[in-house]
Amino acid sequence: MGKKALVFPILVLLCMFVSLSLHSLMRVDAVNGFPVHNISTGLSYSKIQEAIDANETLDGHTILVDVGTYDERLFINKSISLIGENRDSTIINWTGNFFDPMVDITASNVEVAGFSLLGWTFVKMSVSSCSNVTIRDNFVESGGQCIYLDSTSNCTIADNSLFARFGLEGNDLVVLDSCSRCLIKNNTINGACYDGMVLINSNNILICNNIISHNGYGIDFENFGSPNKENTIFHNNFEDNYRQISGGTSGYFYENFEGNYWSDYTGKDANQDGIGDTPYGEDLYPLMGAFQGFSVLDYSVQTICNSTISNFGSNGTAISFDVSGENGTDGFCRICIPTALLNATYIVYVNGTEVPYHLLPSSNSTQSYLYFTYHHSTQEVIIISEFPPFSLLSIFMLAPLIGVILHRNISYRSKKENRTYQRMKISGTP
Repeated sequence: MGKKALVFPILVLLCMFVSLSLHSLMRVDAVNGFPVHNISTGLSYSKIQEAIDANETLDGHTILVDVGTYDERLFINKSISLIGENRDSTIINWTGNFFDPMVDITASNVEVAGFSLLGWTFVKMSVSSCSNVTIRDNFVESGGQCIYLDSTSNCTIADNSLFARFGLEGNDLVVLDSCSRCLIKNNTINGACYDGMVLINSNNILICNNIISHNGYGIDFENFGSPNKENTIFHNNFEDNYRQISGGTSGYFYENFEGNYWSDYTGKDANQDGIGDTPYGEDLYPLMGAFQGFSVLDYSVQTICNSTISNFGSNGTAISFDVSGENGTDGFCRICIPTALLNATYIVYVNGTEVPYHLLPSSNSTQSYLYFTYHHSTQEVIIISEFPPFSLLSIFMLAPLIGVILHRNISYRSKKENRTYQRMKISGTP
C-alpha cells in the first residue's frame, strides 16, 4: 500500500482519538452519576449551589445542569454561565422562605438560561448592583415578581415566558428599578394582577418584540425624584391589558417608522401600509396587526398581520406560511423580506391563486416590504421571487461549466488509461 493510501485511515483514527478524549473530558458524569457539571473543569456535583461554590469554579466557567427538579435557593456571586439542559424539564422549585429570591445574582457577567422557576417565592430572580447579566430562555411563574433588576446596567432579558399565578395580588412580573442601558426583548409577559412591567427611575431601556398581555397595566412608568427618560418602546404586542400603559410621558416610542400593536386601537389604515393613520396616545405609528419576527436561514423576516400565522419557513427560493382568522372577515399581511433571501420581483400566492400586492415605499436595497390582503379561513401563503438570489444564480451559471470540466477530466482519464493499456498489451506486461 502506498504512502498516500495510508493517509486517510490515519486521519480517521486521529479524529476518533481526539473525539473520544474530548468526550471523556466533557462528560465525566458517567463516573459518579452527578447531574450538575462544570464543563470548564470536567467536575460534576450533586447540587447546583455546590457547583457554584466549589473552589475549582472560577469566573468565566460554564455550569451545565441536567434535566431534573432541584429544591435549592441559588446565590450566584461568580461570573459564570448557568445553563439548564431543557427549560421545560430542568426545574428549580425551592420551597423555602416566601420573601427570599429563589435566584439571587450579585456578580457581573452572568448568564442564566434554560430553566423553569416554580415554587411560591415572591421574587424568582433578583439581580442587584451589577452589569452584563443575561437572563434568557426561561419559564418563570410567580405569585409576586418574576425578574427584579435593581441598580443594574447593560443587562438583557430575552426569550423568556413570564407568567403570574392567577388570583394572587402583588404581581409585577418584570421590575427595573434605577437601571440603565438594558434590553427587554422577545418575552411573553402575561397575567399580572398589577403590572406586566414596571420601570422606576430607569433610563435608556429598549423594550421590543415582547407580547405583553392580560395584565393590570401592560407597562407602568413610576418616577420617584429621578424620572425615567430615553426609553424606547416599539414592535411590542399589547393585548387585552386592563390599561395598556401608564405614565407614558416618561418614555418614548419609536418615531421614525413604526411603533407597537395595541389590541384596543380603533384607527384606520387608508394607505394600506400596516400602520395606523392616527396615533395611539404617544405612539405615533401604531401597528394595525400583531408584530412577529421569524428567523429563517439566518435571516430575519418580520410580519404585521391581523391573522394567526403558523408553519412559517423558507427553503431559500420561497417563503411559506399559513394564515387563519374568523371565517368571512378580511385579512392582511405586511411582510418585510431581506433581499439577500429573496430578491427582485415577487409573486404572492394564497391557496395557489396569485394575488396582487403593494411594494411599499419603505422598501430599499436590503429589505422589501410587501402588503397584500385575502379573505379569512385557513390559507396557505407562498411568496417566491421571479429571479433567484445572486448566490443561487451563480450556482446555476457555474453548473454547466463544472459539468464540462468534469466531462473533460473523465474523458482525459479514460483516454490516458486506454493508452496505458495499449502499451502494456504491446509490451506483454500483464
